[in-house]
Amino acid sequence: MLHLSPDLQTPLVSQIVDGLRGLIVGQVLKPGAKLPSIRAFAASHGVSVFTVVEAYDRLVAQGWLVSRANAGFFVKRRDDAAAPGAALPQRPRPRFDAAWYLKQIFENRNLPLKPGCGWLPHDWLFGDAVRRSLRQLSTDGPALDGYGLPQGHMALRMVVAESLAEHQLAVDADQVLLTQGSSQALDLAARCLVKPGDVVLVDDPGYPNLLFVLRAAGAHLLGVPRTPTGYDLPALEALLVRHRPRVFFTQPRLQSPTCSMASVAHLHRLLQLAAQHGLKRCTLELGGHAPVLVFDDADVDKAADACAAARFRNAGQVCVAPSRFFVQRGALARFTQRFIDVARAQRLGSGLAPETTMGPMANARRLDAMARFVNDARERGATVAAGGARLDGPGFYWQPTVLTGLGDDALAMNEETFGPVAPIVAFDTIEDALARANRLPYGLSAYAFTRSAATAHAVSIGLQAGMVGINGFGVSVAEAPFGGVKESGYGAEGGTEGLEGYLSPKFVAQVH
Repeated sequence: MLHLSPDLQTPLVSQIVDGLRGLIVGQVLKPGAKLPSIRAFAASHGVSVFTVVEAYDRLVAQGWLVSRANAGFFVKRRDDAAAPGAALPQRPRPRFDAAWYLKQIFENRNLPLKPGCGWLPHDWLFGDAVRRSLRQLSTDGPALDGYGLPQGHMALRMVVAESLAEHQLAVDADQVLLTQGSSQALDLAARCLVKPGDVVLVDDPGYPNLLFVLRAAGAHLLGVPRTPTGYDLPALEALLVRHRPRVFFTQPRLQSPTCSMASVAHLHRLLQLAAQHGLKRCTLELGGHAPVLVFDDADVDKAADACAAARFRNAGQVCVAPSRFFVQRGALARFTQRFIDVARAQRLGSGLAPETTMGPMANARRLDAMARFVNDARERGATVAAGGARLDGPGFYWQPTVLTGLGDDALAMNEETFGPVAPIVAFDTIEDALARANRLPYGLSAYAFTRSAATAHAVSIGLQAGMVGINGFGVSVAEAPFGGVKESGYGAEGGTEGLEGYLSPKFVAQVH
């Protein structure tokens, strides 16, 4: 079928891709034609089956072939106007609101299995193939500057639309919006569909990230029990009749965290119930920059120990973790040195190892983020007093890092670091400390260390945060509200306040 030469500079995979693409364009391979099996092609051309797998996969990704389960690979049927390589249509740039920016907080417990979190096993992610593709992409000369379309890369959206068309779903590329993952997609859907007080059905048990998003939106959540075969249909129908919900967020297949799969019969009945009761069918899924004020009269050593332990807990990947340390000038030197000592004493490693005191970052992107914070601080004249680099060896480990001598314009003082980076700066008066602590648009949690009751009262009133801890970091308890102010959220979980999202206030005025 093709003449391949291992002596050429062009890799064999690229020779196969280019050759088959030429046969398709030249109509030698007609639309719908079946290609030789992977093993047959490898045997007839004297190449590895892995080479053929990658070549076929590239052609599928580029839209030239389609893979059919238990049948093989076929030349894709398509209109000439939509052929790969055709000029992409020019689309007007839509307007997007800045509120669409999302913060996603992930926790990696370094366990081999992570049920319920939605992460695929590492060996499913084809890391080597992705790296090869990225190297190939870097040699193709794409434009690397400027911004892309808010909806996502047009070529990829066209591929998504074409893939849906293979399943008889007519969708234009302009109707496709690419997201960074399921959590962002679920958040966008919730913002579009749910208003405070709306009754919303969810799987019970359900996907935790989605439940938190819906609670933050003020939804009144009602659980639809999941069974090993799908849904408790009588319970679902009773909820529909009694509560007339706005929407049902559900995962029909491979549901998290139960892994149950709804049968076709269940899905058909679900659609019938949705039509009967006017339900919108949908399958769907804030943070802070917590200041700490340490006053001269505090127990400085205990404060430093507590602050460092809270900063490096879960490698700093905690929404309420202290992340900006304002220390009154008289206590600055002692506090900083004690903090540095604790940072250097951390033992990094697997969370399953008893000697470990700090684990890894969630992913490689967080390592890049830590480097960005540290490099920015250095460029602004700050001192890296401890850590400041990735740990050598495998894994996403970043050394516990202490930054001193920063100005308030440093990146680490303005963006949530969400990692083991601790900026420590000085203040002189309580008014100065409160002004600097409150200057950001975030207000999830804040903390202060002092022996003075008057100072504790003043900062608890003056700190703009949904939760304030005095001489400690225990701000999350079931009997108290958990939530933020300003751009760190609205509404609360926990305590009696957590019930407000489930209630619709009503005022009745009666005249006799």
